[in-house]
Amino acid sequence: MKVYLYAHTGHRIGLENLRRLIPMALHFENEMKECEVVTLVNDVRARSFAKEAGLGRVAVIDGVQDIANIVNDDDLLILSSEEPSPSMLEEMRMVYPQFVRFDDSLAPQRYGTELVISPFIEDEGIIKAFPI
Repeated sequence: MKVYLYAHTGHRIGLENLRRLIPMALHFENEMKECEVVTLVNDVRARSFAKEAGLGRVAVIDGVQDIANIVNDDDLLILSSEEPSPSMLEEMRMVYPQFVRFDDSLAPQRYGTELVISPFIEDEGIIKAFPI
């Protein structure tokens, strides 16, 4: 199985999305040897930061819209980004049955089979977790 972790990064956005994905990526790389783990970021600076943090495979893509060109429908996709529109999120939920996303809103909504990670609420399909 392949695991893709996407962090929206950039000069205006910063590295916060990547910082919260690094522990997950390291867990998959170190503890789940049967998984091929790829972290996706948007700029070379973020790629360097991820490599310095110990991540193995890190690829630079232009944006969330490029995920469809890389990730297959049987892969696990973990998303830390505010980029996707509601319609893009709906498409991701349909295409990727194994879909996890971070939601920083005060009232996160979960749809379908997706798993949501929220710092505020714990509910069915929503895990309460704080970014590191």
